[in-house]
Amino acid sequence: MPTETTAIVDLIVSSRSRRGQAEFQKCFSLLKELGITIPRAQRVSRERDLQLALEASIAAGAPVVAVGGGDGTMRIAAEVLAGRGPALGVLPLGTGNSFSRLIGIGHDVEKACHVISKGRCEWLDVGRANGRTFLSFATIGVSTQIALSLDPMAKRRLGLISYLRPTIEAFRRSKPFQVKVLSADGARTIDALQVVVANGLRRIGPAPEPNGTGLTSGRLQGYVLASHDKAHLVRFFAALALNSLDAGEIMDTFEASQFSIETMPAKRVAIDGDVVLRTPVKFQASPERLLTVVPEEFEAEPG
Repeated sequence: MPTETTAIVDLIVSSRSRRGQAEFQKCFSLLKELGITIPRAQRVSRERDLQLALEASIAAGAPVVAVGGGDGTMRIAAEVLAGRGPALGVLPLGTGNSFSRLIGIGHDVEKACHVISKGRCEWLDVGRANGRTFLSFATIGVSTQIALSLDPMAKRRLGLISYLRPTIEAFRRSKPFQVKVLSADGARTIDALQVVVANGLRRIGPAPEPNGTGLTSGRLQGYVLASHDKAHLVRFFAALALNSLDAGEIMDTFEASQFSIETMPAKRVAIDGDVVLRTPVKFQASPERLLTVVPEEFEAEPG
């Protein structure tokens, strides 16, 4: 059930995100112009500072915390807020802004402020990977190698252009690896170049929309690029912008509320772009949902 927020919002902006340092004052001004009272506003540069700021907002009883940053910042916010409140208001200040795109805000900060001012909230699913929260996706394979090779300073300065060289190098070095998926339906083994586990996938990347898996379904969607052909790998990533890949041709898909993935050899795992885990990984749709401010046209269960 959707709920309504009040016009009182705490503001926390990560100065480590690509646009965070420059856009803090803009976000503050836009929210004030929309009639929102902001009792607490601060910039943070470290993960621990973000966690402490969020805990302070919870303790103060803030109905909404507008958090500015990229996907990593949103992931950390969700780890603190899921199952507890206050509501998360998303201010997209990163490069990919996957969760912001997933809920229909995109990269538009002004639109994000208007969404927060309207105050429609929904309890949305979050995923867990070995107990760590993710909002959009977890990846194993080529995309994880790209994330490991990215220069953080170049990413902040150049945005998507900074991905070009790491992507070419990761493609050149990519080799198939064995993926074993274990779920209530049994176990299956697949040779793959890339694995994506998505939470409520709609338009977050190079895979097509799942059939009926929305942000309130309580299920995760898995995609395994079951091909040794690097041309398929290029096509897989080229579909990032087009979202038009036919999963039936080159991908194995699965859907469940809980499953595990093992690989041979062991692989690094990125969650919402941060490489923080290694296989094996237990995935589950968390029973603790995240209260999130969403656009009025948002549909939790896409038809």
